[in-house]
This record gives sequence, C-alpha cells and structure tokens, in this order.
Amino acid sequence: MVELVVQYSGNEVLVAYVRDFALRIGRYTRLGLATPARRRASLQTWEGIVDAISARDAKRAAELHTELALANRAAAIAEFRQLQGAGS
Repeated sequence: MVELVVQYSGNEVLVAYVRDFALRIGRYTRLGLATPARRRASLQTWEGIVDAISARDAKRAAELHTELALANRAAAIAEFRQLQGAGS
C-alpha cells in the first residue's frame, strides 16, 4: 500500500513521511498483521488513507497512518508476548 500512496498522492512531503514511517515500522508488520482481524482493520485504515490522499487531506492521511502504525505496534507487542508465553 505504501507504493500506492507514493504513486498517487502527488504530495512529496506526504510521500517522504509515509516512506520514512514505513521503514521504521516494517519490522513489526508481520507480527502486527498476524490475525485476520488485524489484517481487516489495517485494510480499512489504508482505505481511509487513500481516501484522505484523494481528497488532498494530508493531515487526515498522516493521522490515519499514525493510528495504523500504533495499532500495528500494539498488535506486534501482543503477538510477541503471546509467542514468548507459548515458549515457556
């Protein structure tokens, strides 16, 4: 989805922001999207990001992307803790 944002936004500041953010959270993506529910929620948020970009609402797109990153982080931490508990 990041590449879609990059391709269609037309906003170089947003493009740089999203690329940087994606690099920072990339390592948590697999853990953060481990469940079908998280994947559905992530897709819904990405749809909102694309809608905000289409409306040229950079502030809303950034807000949604931040929410997505925080949700992915929380889900990754929860998944990691669950994996640690299973190994005990």
